[in-house]
Amino acid sequence: MRTRLLAALALLALPAPAVADVAPPPLDEVECPVGAVAVMDQPAEGETDPLGRPARPWPICVPTTCASDADCEDGRVCSRAEIGMCLEAVEGRAHPNIRRRGCEPDGTCLNVDSRCDRARRCVAPDAQPEPAAEGDSEGTAPAPPAARASGCGCRVAGRTAPLSGLFLLGALLVWRRVGA
Repeated sequence: MRTRLLAALALLALPAPAVADVAPPPLDEVECPVGAVAVMDQPAEGETDPLGRPARPWPICVPTTCASDADCEDGRVCSRAEIGMCLEAVEGRAHPNIRRRGCEPDGTCLNVDSRCDRARRCVAPDAQPEPAAEGDSEGTAPAPPAARASGCGCRVAGRTAPLSGLFLLGALLVWRRVGA
């Protein structure tokens, strides 16, 4: 009896995986790298998330390009200097992923699946980047990645460690009582 009770309490103490159904954030709350804008990406027909559920629209950051201020929208202006972004094509998606780290000074990207794309981009009027100095590896300001079917950018844990500790403490107390 003591063994079964201990086994049952030990199972209760194990962390359980958590699944969260998260609503996408509003576009105006999505932080994108300088020179990119947030858009609502529409999943391809039949696309599913990692759990096999139908994929839902989710905001992503899309790089902009411009030749003059007339090419920009929503009060943005065309940058004076080129801004480098490491872009990675994603099968089945119209827009590439933007890697957090900008282009390296030699025009390469640390991620081998990415390519460096340097262009003048639409930026907020107060976010005009200075022209990059020689040896400057940062082409864009880092920003949190835009989440998609792979997750929400948040961490959801199972049961917390203090709760597991309480279960173990209870199991020890019961075991001592039954054994005494």
